[in-house]
Amino acid sequence: MSTRWLKVLRAEYLRELRTALRYPMEIGTGLLVMFLFFAGIFFGARQIAGGSISTENTEMLMIGYCMWFFAIIALNAMSVDVENEARQGTLEQVFICAPAFLPVLWIRALVKLTYGFFTVLLLGLSLQLLTGRWLAFQAADILPGIVAIVLSIAGITGLGLLLGALSLVLKRVGQLSSIIQFSLFIPAFSDLSKLSPAVQGWVSHFPFTRGIMLLRSLLESESLPESYWSQCGMLLLDTLAFAIIGSLVFLAMERLAKRDGSLAHY
Repeated sequence: MSTRWLKVLRAEYLRELRTALRYPMEIGTGLLVMFLFFAGIFFGARQIAGGSISTENTEMLMIGYCMWFFAIIALNAMSVDVENEARQGTLEQVFICAPAFLPVLWIRALVKLTYGFFTVLLLGLSLQLLTGRWLAFQAADILPGIVAIVLSIAGITGLGLLLGALSLVLKRVGQLSSIIQFSLFIPAFSDLSKLSPAVQGWVSHFPFTRGIMLLRSLLESESLPESYWSQCGMLLLDTLAFAIIGSLVFLAMERLAKRDGSLAHY
């Protein structure tokens, strides 16, 4: 990475850190809302189940919820950032600056996901304290688990870039983003192993789905599943596909917005 891009990376990390320190209430309130939302789901499910939930189901619930929360961060890292630039009236300015906006957007997403990772860890710890159940990952599962998480979230970031591309032209895509966020709720909390192999193979190509299946397989197996790394390879291909498609659509929408002169409009 050239010195210029390292400076951009450093500047974005400092900007995100200063924003977090300036608005701590925003971060704390967001975490509290997600915690209370999970508490409602957990205690509601326990009431329906007759007063108790098995350890396995509780672990699956916590993994799905944390991954869903991380996916929301990844989705918003692209789409909301572009929409905020348009709302503030600075979208046209960032496009005429020397660093191309698309690489800067990817760097911003990397920075937001780095900080978001620690937020998800804090949320996961609070959920385990609430449920009294602790995720029993073995030491050998840490690296495979991190690989699955990173690839899954990278795929969601590519999907978020598609929304960011639409916001260049449409300006407001908040409702569409909400629909996608809640649609991710389905793979996060569904038992995909009960689907037929053909259906599993089809839905696993959607962002985030295969990663959830891999993380659950780590918890269910005492040793690393034989097909784990081959599935990670498929997940990598899916992630690259969404990242490339998102980037190409973003560039196409950028050209369209410049041609119509609508970058400065909101």
